[in-house]
Amino acid sequence: MKKRVCYLMLALFLLYPSGTANAKELSGTFVDTQGHWAESEIEAAYNRGLMQGTGINEFGFKIFSPEEKVTRFQLAAVLERTFDLDYGNMQFIREPEASDYFYDLQEGAWYSEAVARGAINHIFARKDMFKGEEEVSRIEVATSIYNAFQAKGINVPMIMLMPLYKDTANLTREEVNAAVFVSNTGIMKGDSNFFRPYDSIKWAELARVLNQCVSLLEMNPGEVDPNPAVKLESKEVKSESQLINIDLDIPVVSGLQNEQVQTRLNQLLEKDARQRQEAITKEAQLNSDFILTEPYHTYEIVSRFNQYYVTEDILSFYVDYYTYTGGAHGMTERVAYNFNLNTGEELALKDLFAPDFNYTKMINDRVQSVINLNPELYFKGEEGFQGINEDQYFCLENGKLIVYFLQYEIAPYAAGIRTFSVPLPSNFQNQDSSDETVVAQLVADFGSKLKKVSLLAPADIVKNSIQENYGDLVSPALLAKWQRDLQNVPGRGASSPWPERIEIVSIEKLSNSRYQIQGEIIKMTSVEMVNGGIAGKGPITLEVEKIGNRWLITAYENSDITMYRNGEYGFTFSLPESWQGYSIITGKWEGTDPQSALTAESGPLISIRHPQWTAQNPRQDIPIMVFTHKQWNLHQQRELSVGAAPIPAKELGRNAKYVFALPARYNFAFPTGYEEVEKILENNPLVGQGDKGTGYLSHIGPAEFLL
Repeated sequence: MKKRVCYLMLALFLLYPSGTANAKELSGTFVDTQGHWAESEIEAAYNRGLMQGTGINEFGFKIFSPEEKVTRFQLAAVLERTFDLDYGNMQFIREPEASDYFYDLQEGAWYSEAVARGAINHIFARKDMFKGEEEVSRIEVATSIYNAFQAKGINVPMIMLMPLYKDTANLTREEVNAAVFVSNTGIMKGDSNFFRPYDSIKWAELARVLNQCVSLLEMNPGEVDPNPAVKLESKEVKSESQLINIDLDIPVVSGLQNEQVQTRLNQLLEKDARQRQEAITKEAQLNSDFILTEPYHTYEIVSRFNQYYVTEDILSFYVDYYTYTGGAHGMTERVAYNFNLNTGEELALKDLFAPDFNYTKMINDRVQSVINLNPELYFKGEEGFQGINEDQYFCLENGKLIVYFLQYEIAPYAAGIRTFSVPLPSNFQNQDSSDETVVAQLVADFGSKLKKVSLLAPADIVKNSIQENYGDLVSPALLAKWQRDLQNVPGRGASSPWPERIEIVSIEKLSNSRYQIQGEIIKMTSVEMVNGGIAGKGPITLEVEKIGNRWLITAYENSDITMYRNGEYGFTFSLPESWQGYSIITGKWEGTDPQSALTAESGPLISIRHPQWTAQNPRQDIPIMVFTHKQWNLHQQRELSVGAAPIPAKELGRNAKYVFALPARYNFAFPTGYEEVEKILENNPLVGQGDKGTGYLSHIGPAEFLL
């Protein structure tokens, strides 16, 4: 028997001898993926050239390490291959380097080109550091993929249904858009109603994600933009003297078919550079005595430009002018040029948007959200960011608006020139007729009218109010439908909370004359209006169509879910739409020490009350006890008794600071509506939200504990 085993082992050794040369015999099959759930996905990703594996083991076999977590460097490399990233509409005077975008990168490294191309296409958010060795989360992968599809100009037709994930409440609007996109296209899915946005992604899962991307790319090829003949080159002006050193690169435009426009642009660019040269030269002459007697105080002016964005209609670039006139350091002024190549006129920021679109708020919100990520880099209070102005500095890069602030404007000198990337509609080159921005403004106008239509008024008044407030915003057919069926009219169904506005989550183009919008109705009470925050929100879906020469809302669907959001303790609670107009009753629970029978602990008791509750006909409340983690542990260890029943409270969810629980035998009297409350609780409606600077998200279901 032993001899037979020895012969078998010898045969296996001869079939698979050690040594790296034999790795090729596997023909792309990785030795550590056989039998893995993602084996076929990994094989497909390898055969497509998207992924190469993580190396070779001691026996010379290729390994993939399917359960290893992916770093940001690795993500950059596979996305470059998957989306075949290039420079898009960006042209460069010198080859761009990764360190131009992130200061913690080295040139010539294996990741350098992939990171640079990802930055040029705005696949990755441009922060000061790339932190390439860090593991990437699922939401970062989703956002990068969403940005990549946008960078390639690929519109994927789909029905934009909002996925009902329970752990996406704290995502930014950009992250929500990305999660909706990857979920509805099948690129990335959650499980058990959880998207797991902050979980690290593993190689096996990423293989499947990339294969899904390629399938979508094959079905929806992007349009190839023509390579414009317009070029930007430099004219050097150099001189040195005891007073001033001059080193200017003056931009020169070539390739325009309209020679008159080309001449006018070049004259403008030369004039701007020469005026700066003359101004600092005159100042140097006025201070010549000081310059000649003090060492190291020779004046200096240097200008450089490295990149430019060009399409058939637009040329956008900036020139950095560095000047030194003594002192600890010089100053850099960034001068942006945004030209309409058809007319030669410079574009103003408002020219990029449709008339009456509130672009200022959109840009301000974006800038502030980025500042909030690293507030320590910026000035505080009145010296900090106060919003953009009419003459805001900006330029364009591959379909992105880049707004920037000079040194000392909103941050210290050491922070440099601060830049912020703002997404633009895909057709921003023709903003006078930008459908997307008009549609967004239409939805915003409609949202502002919701609170003005009181559904509690008599029918005749409601009908008149519908006509007055919605008549110019919705189609005649939809208006007539609402006039016939007042039960389905959107508006103010209770005195409080009321619908304050609609926040757009995503806009999807269905055709040249039809859009679908996913949004959220934001609800407020007088408390939130004074103290900030929101009282609740619920998802909606609208369709907007162009009828004649006007965009009008043609379909409106309100979800059957309303939300109660508690900002003080950090949780949300999903309720049926029939609970819209609920009220909140606050009280206190008390817990006793079982040995002494004395009150030992207490905490908040928050009850959600049905809008039809009256003293004569009470209905079942939804009581939520709020424990600290210490209190909850004492209760679980039977060292803290809460209520008369010997049964402990039931945990509903938790966050980093609190545990939320249902009192034992809360419905023992079986009041009206107790069955409905039981069904609500069966759907795990409470989600704890992570507090700023702390902890995690969690939700407790009947047989689950997710951290």
